[in-house]
Order: sequence, then structure tokens, then C-alpha cells
Amino acid sequence: MKSTANIGGHETNLDFVRALAVLLVVCSHLAWFFGDPHFSFFQPAILGKLGVIIFFVHSGIVNMLSIERQVNKQGERCLFRAFMTRRCFRIYPLSIAVVALIFFAKVPASRLETYGAVTVGQHANVELIPSLLLVQNFLHLDQIVGPLWSLPYEIQIYCLFPIGYLVMRRFRSGKLLLFAWSLLAALDYLVAPHFARHANVGQLITIPDLLFYLILFLPGLYAYKEMQISQRVVGFWALPALLALLASVWCLAYDQTKCVFVTLCLGLALPYVRTCRVAAVNLTCGWVAKYSYGIYLLHFPAIWLAFVRLGRFPRVVQAVAFLTVTLGGSVLAYHALEHPMILIGNKAAAAIGRTKRPERIQAIAAVAGMVP
Repeated sequence: MKSTANIGGHETNLDFVRALAVLLVVCSHLAWFFGDPHFSFFQPAILGKLGVIIFFVHSGIVNMLSIERQVNKQGERCLFRAFMTRRCFRIYPLSIAVVALIFFAKVPASRLETYGAVTVGQHANVELIPSLLLVQNFLHLDQIVGPLWSLPYEIQIYCLFPIGYLVMRRFRSGKLLLFAWSLLAALDYLVAPHFARHANVGQLITIPDLLFYLILFLPGLYAYKEMQISQRVVGFWALPALLALLASVWCLAYDQTKCVFVTLCLGLALPYVRTCRVAAVNLTCGWVAKYSYGIYLLHFPAIWLAFVRLGRFPRVVQAVAFLTVTLGGSVLAYHALEHPMILIGNKAAAAIGRTKRPERIQAIAAVAGMVP
């Protein structure tokens, strides 16, 4: 199997995908806020979830790369704990800070209403702890901040990535993943209607459809595997062209199957796309990708602050306020909180990786065929 270096040429394309995903989310929320404009069949306000599921594919690739780097440095020792430690230090610090700020400041960032009306800023106390822990998808609650809905699914699906990596490394190509994807997609198609009717447990608790979201992540794992052996035969232009086509399909389709279709198409195509050679595009996408997590969480309250709280000011002032809070806040959050916590998470994961596994755990892993 080729090393991680073989995938290095794909990094600029991955930055492009990540940057586009977060910009789709931001632009869709702005479009929704300003009246849900339509351009023939094209409806920008509904492209937010498209951006999220594009990120799911991207996330599958980069997290497999992260696990591979960890295994190359430290072996498979305590793989799950080390990987999830890094993920938790990457995701939780900023989400906790944003949730706490919005909750205690009573910023009305739960959902946007058309033409500038926003829900009241009084959040129920019962929403706080699940939102801090990112388990609110198990409860019938409003999001304290709208974009927070996707983070629980990411954390929960990430728990499967280490075992997925250990299985995948035993095969040269990702064809097995396509087979698994087909089986799971068929299974979800059969059970989803029954699951939807029986998912609610009382008035407060619900069981999320994690199988559906796992299916959305799998094409990213396939793309990661194929990137190790594939030849990039298609020019970079094919990537934005494909994404434009998928956005059109998204606007024309009205059911959940479009999510599965989009992720599969993107996962199949990414390994074969050549790197973008336009330096300005690479630099811009790299910058947006670097601060994308902060942009994703902060743009929602920024819309309220700029266009509702400052609603009496000229539109130019509102636009400057929105960009300052979204971009400036993201840069500040990254350097003051995200990056320091990433470094701490890396050190903690390295320390975990140096600990020896008990002999009984080693024996079980050897029997399962996961230790060479």
C-alpha cells in the first residue's frame, strides 16, 4: 500500500471541497434570511444541508488520513482512545464556547425566520447540557445554535472510524466499501420508514437514524482508499463542474435519497481529479478551510447581530459587522482556542499511544486478526 505521501497532492482539492462546503452553508442561511430567493429551479436557501453532507465526505477522507498518520507513528496501540481524544479536543472546545456564549447571552440563534424575524433568545435550561455534550440528536429539543445539529452525528460516526481503518488496511482497494455501502443503503431504504414511525421514545427522547448518516460518510472512506492507488486522470475543472451539477440535482430533488446520491458521486470522483494549479484559488480555499469550523458556528449568531440587532444601520455597516464577526471571530477563535486545544489533544493522544495494552486485550486483538 502506498504511503500517505501519495495522497498529499489531493490536499488542495480537499481544501477546495471544505471551503465550498462551509460557504454553501453560510450563503444558504443568508439567502433564507433575506427571503428565500429563487432563480428558476435554483434555490440557494436549500443548499445548506448539501454543504454539510459534502463535508461528511471530506471528513471521512481526512480522518482516515489522521488515523493512518497515527498508526505510522505509534502503531495500533490504543488506536480508538488516541483517535477519539484528538477528535474531542478538536470539536468540543469551540462548540462548548459558542453554546455557552449563546445560551447565557440569550442570543436568538436557534433558527432563522424569513425576512429578518428571529426566534426569541430564551433557551430552555434542558437544552444546555445535551448541547454541550453534543448528544442533542437523542432528544426532541431546539438547537441552541442552528448549525450545531450536525456535530453529534460526526462525533458518533467517528467512533466507528478506527475499526473501519483496521478492516480497510487489509484490502488493497476500496471496492469492499462499495459493497458495504450498497448493502447498508438497501437496508436503510427498507427499514427507514418503519424506523421513522418507531424512533420516538416518549415525548423527549428519540433514536437518531445513525445508519443513514453512516452511509453518507462511507464514500469518503472509499475515496481515501482509492487515493492511495488511483491515477489522477481528470482536470481540476471537473470538480467544480461536478459540484455545480450536484447542486442542480439537489435543487430539483425533494427526498432524502439525493443525500446518498450526492455523497456517492463525490466519493467516486475525488480520487481521480488532478490538483488545482491556480495559486490564488489554493491560497483562498486553504484560508477558508483553516477557519471553516469557526465560520460554520459563528455565522449564525453573526446574522442576528448584523442584520437584526443592527437592523437600523445602513446595509454597508451591517455587512461589515457580519464579516467582522464571522471571519474575524473565526480567526480569533482558531488562534486563541482551536489551535491550542488541537496541540493539547495531539499531546494527549501521543501519551495514550505510548501506554501498553493489557495482555488480554492484545490476545483478543490477535485472535480477531487486527494485529499483525
